[in-house]
Amino acid sequence: MAQIKIDDQFVYFKTARAWRADRDKNTRRRKDLQAELNRQRLKMKQFKFSSVSHTTHQGGFALSAHPVGFDIEDLSRELSPRAQKWLSRPEEMRKVKAPNRALAIWVMKEAAYKALKGPKQPLTVKEITLLSCRRLPQNENRHSTYAFTFSTRKTRHPQGQGRLIFRARSIVGIATLFTKL
Repeated sequence: MAQIKIDDQFVYFKTARAWRADRDKNTRRRKDLQAELNRQRLKMKQFKFSSVSHTTHQGGFALSAHPVGFDIEDLSRELSPRAQKWLSRPEEMRKVKAPNRALAIWVMKEAAYKALKGPKQPLTVKEITLLSCRRLPQNENRHSTYAFTFSTRKTRHPQGQGRLIFRARSIVGIATLFTKL
């Protein structure tokens, strides 16, 4: 399992490839992923929060001691112009300097949405606002990593932060809520 530190919080995450086009095999893969998540929860009891995501070709999960959101998307996925316009405002597009900006914004907002569980969660990802997005120095794995902060339209003040990681064939988004405001 990989570990990433976001502010003072450690988040552990795992991704798995080798998904098949065969729907029955993917169902088994999702069950395997859920079983692995349950095994890790038993090992790391202090991490009470988890989030799961999967695409056609891969899946993964994140564990944290604080509310966490996890999203993974294939880099080959393309969002329609209509979806892009619905999802992000022009100022957000200007803030995000990552490749494949529309998909990057989708992944960040989806991870943030999953972290905002309960009464804090807005009705749609469109209600999440990206406040900042900046590239971090290249890590030892040579993955491009970006740090981002977000809020909802309800509060207008920063509610959380996250990391966006560009891997060989995917984008991974991990978001956590601020523990102190």
